[in-house]
Amino acid sequence: MKIPLRLVSFFTSSLILMLLVCGCVAAPDKNGGDENLSEEEETFVPAPDEELDPEIQAEYDKYKENAGLAFGTYSPANASDFEYGGEDGNITILKYKGSERVVVIPEEIDGKTVTRIEEEAFSDSTVRAVYVPDSVVFIGRGAFENCDSLTTLRLPIMGDGAENTNCGYIFGALTSDSNTVAVPASLEMIIFGENVTEVEDNAMSGFKSLKAVVFTDKLVKIGQFSFYENEELLYVDLGSSVNEVGEYAFADCGSVVRIELSESCEKIGLGAFLNCESLKYLTLPFVGGSNNENTFFGYIFGAENYEWNDNFVPGSLSDLTLLDTCTEISDMAFADCTGLVKVTLPENLTEIGIRAFYNCYSIRGINIPDSVEKIGNDAFFQCRTLESVEFGEGSVLSGIGKQAFYGCESLKSILLPDGITVINASSFFGCKSLESVGFSNVQSIGEDAFGGCVSLKEAEAIDEEKIEEGNYYYTSVMK
Repeated sequence: MKIPLRLVSFFTSSLILMLLVCGCVAAPDKNGGDENLSEEEETFVPAPDEELDPEIQAEYDKYKENAGLAFGTYSPANASDFEYGGEDGNITILKYKGSERVVVIPEEIDGKTVTRIEEEAFSDSTVRAVYVPDSVVFIGRGAFENCDSLTTLRLPIMGDGAENTNCGYIFGALTSDSNTVAVPASLEMIIFGENVTEVEDNAMSGFKSLKAVVFTDKLVKIGQFSFYENEELLYVDLGSSVNEVGEYAFADCGSVVRIELSESCEKIGLGAFLNCESLKYLTLPFVGGSNNENTFFGYIFGAENYEWNDNFVPGSLSDLTLLDTCTEISDMAFADCTGLVKVTLPENLTEIGIRAFYNCYSIRGINIPDSVEKIGNDAFFQCRTLESVEFGEGSVLSGIGKQAFYGCESLKSILLPDGITVINASSFFGCKSLESVGFSNVQSIGEDAFGGCVSLKEAEAIDEEKIEEGNYYYTSVMK
């Protein structure tokens, strides 16, 4: 397997560091929280809550619009613009000899179906955009070689449509290793037709200038290293049916800003989005490599352990949406993902695990779906800019773990669901901006549950015998 050099370098340096430093993140205690964690203040800078850079957004929108409009106003080229031949009712394009800069190859010529484009058919041409119809099942090697003005290409197949699945083949590349030199530097957008259901391993690696790639809902699989080092790739539309994304599929695609996978996806390989350093928006059907294994966020960015989340998850990634196929957020899943600002949780979520969002100090607010039954120990520990936690009226939540909101120093109020009868030890310790606490059925409050909540002004009253030590600020303002 071809491993990115910077990944090898990181593993080497990380190994040395691990030999020198021990216990950066303690393993979670399945039976309880870590009740002896340091309370000392730390200096931190949360990720900025801002929109995409206007220039990048404008360019992104341009490609999104062009993907939908491309070739829509152009008529098929005349038969006289081509040298062609054929037999058995099929036509082979031998050479383009016209002068148009935008060329729509017709599906039929002389009443026969256009099925093949021969080698060098458009080579050395000055065309800017070419539409190849879905009737074409074969494109010869170098059909678009040296098309140095080509910016947009619409293709019905990947590679030659037969044995060679490397997309660079039609530009003259014998193997994917030569894609970089064979694919014209002018090429910005490729739009694929419905016949393209799979991107093979390495098929589009090294397309250095490509900025937009568009697939239909027929695409089901993206192979390993398939878009590796597409350094300028900005706009990506994968359709809604991708089932699998291979290892390092988009590794070193440093300009991608948005990736959306649908609920149909069942597997994402290690490092699929490694070094996607501009990625801001991400939509996923689960956390990690699948719903059952490698269930920590950093895995898809190249981390082989949750302790490396902060080293691999790009700091640019601030907006995450989880789809309804995600029913559980496992222990440590997002630990130390300090760039996350907005996280949209799925309506079918049932559990948020121990330290699930540990030290995610840039998250501003979180809406807990009604379906969530349990929030684990330390789940939002030290989420320092977390200002609001919202529970729905139909919430079935019955348990909030120890230290679940420990150190959430920006949290201003909390209204707990009816199913909560116990507030565990240190649940809201250090929430120094917390002003009000509301609930209906709480029967007991654990030790230090509201320790350090110096701004409390309003709290529900319960029998003081059911309130353990360390809750002075709470008892002093009970209604």
